[in-house]
Amino acid sequence: MYKTDYHVHTRHSSDARDTMRDMVSRAAELDIKELAFTDHIEINEGGLEFHYARLKAIYEDILQCREWFENKITIRFGLELGQGIYNPVEYQRVVNAFPFDFVMSSIHRARGQEDYCERHYEQKNVDEVLLEYVREIELYVDELDFDVFGHIDYPTRYLQKYGIHYEMEAYESYFISAFRKLAASGRGIELNISGLRDGRMAMPSFRLLKLYKQNGGEIVTLGSDSHQTQALGLKYEEGIRLLKEAGFSYLTTFENRKKKRIKI
Repeated sequence: MYKTDYHVHTRHSSDARDTMRDMVSRAAELDIKELAFTDHIEINEGGLEFHYARLKAIYEDILQCREWFENKITIRFGLELGQGIYNPVEYQRVVNAFPFDFVMSSIHRARGQEDYCERHYEQKNVDEVLLEYVREIELYVDELDFDVFGHIDYPTRYLQKYGIHYEMEAYESYFISAFRKLAASGRGIELNISGLRDGRMAMPSFRLLKLYKQNGGEIVTLGSDSHQTQALGLKYEEGIRLLKEAGFSYLTTFENRKKKRIKI
């Protein structure tokens, strides 16, 4: 099996701790063939000069690791670009600033709100939280330049964590609209398997993953969302099983933002 991981963080992200070299070394030990680094850039935090300095340091690490691990593993230069709708012009400047292989867009917070990982969840505010989130998805799809939408049902990670009951069926029309637009524009989603490591669901849920496929979705990456070396490779086979059961036969990889299909 040609193993890929298209969602990996290093200590260049504030919520991760390990070096890029350590992450690559561990991935090579696990026989992961292709690794895309997607450190966080949050458009709402700092200006272009700040983002450029961080990305320059990341890119230098990418080039160094490619030299150190030549012929052992393929290393892709990606990023997870969050909150792009806050400033679409600056978002595009970041996308254009470096020779990225892969751009993943994500929503970690609705405008004017805390990150979903910091929100106070109660049963009574579930509908409010989910509605504000799904309404923003389509804005991102319509207005921003990216290859794949990351953890597209992100708030459910924390609803599951805190044992809050929710019913995504009520919001499926929003997802269907976004999925159809993604498919028509040659873009896709990731299957984020981080939740599987602690007994929760992947993102998207299996129901939404099938819905994506049923609405023309073909482009899908698999990402561990690892923030430390110990998480790499965990539940990979379960993620592949979910993809196959949802009807997918291929993963997508990227080089210079050009797509390539890999049989699973």
